[in-house]
Amino acid sequence: MTATTDEVEAAREEMIRQLVELKAILSPEVEAAVRAVPRHLFIPEVPVAQAYAPEESPVTKRDEHGIAISSVSASRVQALMLEQAQIRPGMKVLEIGSGATTRP
Repeated sequence: MTATTDEVEAAREEMIRQLVELKAILSPEVEAAVRAVPRHLFIPEVPVAQAYAPEESPVTKRDEHGIAISSVSASRVQALMLEQAQIRPGMKVLEIGSGATTRP
């Protein structure tokens, strides 16, 4: 089922409200960046509510055994990283994801 524009906007606004409450968003610049990114479009395989949940890291790829091998960082983590990076107009940024895998 495809989410409506109203459902996406409501989920985004709730995520932003929670990120501000969690003190992950501190500046208007980071709030604007988070507001501008249509997070759900990068993870169409998960429900909109999950895509915009601040503590969710939706799995995007699993190996042949069903073990998660790739995911999207939680929006709380992304907002914190943006705040800490203190990116300003004119700066060039290369972000390369990293991760850790644990095997039983």
